[in-house]
Amino acid sequence: MNIEEIKTISLVDFLSHHSYKCTRSYRKRYWYLSPLHEEKEASFKVDLDCNMWYDFAEGKGGNIINLAQRLYPNLTPHEILRMLEQEAQNYSYSYIKDLSAVPQSDGNWQPREKQQDQEHGTAVSSVTGLSHYNLLNYISSRGIDVEIAKKYCQQVNYNVNGKNYYAIAFYNTEKGMEARNKYCKRCIGVKTYSAILMDPPRHSQRCCVFEGFFDFLSYAMFRQLQNFGICIETECDYIVLNSVSNLHKVIPYLNYYRYIHCYLDNDKAGKKATHTIVLNYPEKATDESFRYEKYKDLNDALTGKAIEPH
Repeated sequence: MNIEEIKTISLVDFLSHHSYKCTRSYRKRYWYLSPLHEEKEASFKVDLDCNMWYDFAEGKGGNIINLAQRLYPNLTPHEILRMLEQEAQNYSYSYIKDLSAVPQSDGNWQPREKQQDQEHGTAVSSVTGLSHYNLLNYISSRGIDVEIAKKYCQQVNYNVNGKNYYAIAFYNTEKGMEARNKYCKRCIGVKTYSAILMDPPRHSQRCCVFEGFFDFLSYAMFRQLQNFGICIETECDYIVLNSVSNLHKVIPYLNYYRYIHCYLDNDKAGKKATHTIVLNYPEKATDESFRYEKYKDLNDALTGKAIEPH
């Protein structure tokens, strides 16, 4: 096996074989008590879509080779690779598929909610209309009408360190873009929020605020289905944070609006962001997450993936 093949060995299988037990999982996201230090609450996350790990307590992450090096510091790099290759053969580890869509890590990987365009070698080859079969299929698998996605998104073809990739592109206000495919979420260019105005350059009286662009696309689907249990009936502007870390940039921008409808995630980070908006605009802001309270976010509500009981 070469290094790139070794990087695709399932981190979940590797951790299980080395007696590290998952404490909870949700849609290919696995949480563990960190194998790198002692802790009482799980801060170590494996994202099996792109086969990467991230330790929130340390603020560090990477691929399976980086993790093995941390766990077995007395082994040489060659011994690490040989160990992983032998284990994969002896214990029938599974592998991440479709390598053409999965960027490889340089050991500085961050989780999806933190990942930005940090590679110096990134070059955009072209930005076109959405057309790649894998991307269209991925959009459909998320319950989104392809025509809705084509209205708001494009396809970016880019190169990182001599390797070509493709992704769904969603522009932000600084002309950077969120780039997403089935296996990876990243930002190309400046990381900031996106604003979709109904009558540009003027602002509407109302806006809806979302965490990610798939939440926004899901809302557009609910509007197409005329599901006003989820949506508000009035047309409005749309603000997509692209990360809760961008909230401080959005707070001043929200002053343009008379009514603010918060459609953020039903998790700790989403609730905290909603609370911050309501504190800043108590007369304007409404928490709309009750409309999909059985689901983590709008896309899960669209696809019927309810929150699993603990």
